[in-house]
Amino acid sequence: MSKSFQKKITNANHDTEGFGLDVVKIARVRQIVDRTPSFVSKVFTDAEIEYCSKKYNPAIHFATHFAAKEAALKALGCGIYGGIKLKNVEVLHDEHGRPTLNLYKKANDLFNELNVKKLEISMTFTADEAVACVICIYGDKPAYSLIKSKSKQNTTDKIMKAFKQIKGNV
Repeated sequence: MSKSFQKKITNANHDTEGFGLDVVKIARVRQIVDRTPSFVSKVFTDAEIEYCSKKYNPAIHFATHFAAKEAALKALGCGIYGGIKLKNVEVLHDEHGRPTLNLYKKANDLFNELNVKKLEISMTFTADEAVACVICIYGDKPAYSLIKSKSKQNTTDKIMKAFKQIKGNV
């Protein structure tokens, strides 16, 4: 991150602690959509499917939306392995075409738990790749420390559980 960008974030009224970036090969998404039609309904909401399907080259838009979903989960600190389904992150577009994010179920729960005030999203594509970045703007709570403490607690719980299992087997 450049120093000037860091300075702008630091001087903002909110703490910005979450940043997610994802790059997706459009050809790969095209192949998956063609070979596995159920992929679309598992990953995208009805509104996203309608939006992308109406475009001249739907694969480009499915790829950018996919990248945005992954970037959003990275910005929230959990990535795609955090137990949140990609379909629970929805990319919509306002009347000017600007992308926005809607979160559902576990994604929305995490958003609220971390005291995220806003998610900013930017998406683009080239002939070969789709790119999306998401920035989380947090409120007063030290959101990153919540993620860290949860991670530590989960690790501690796992170690204690394993220890009890081993102790019971001896």
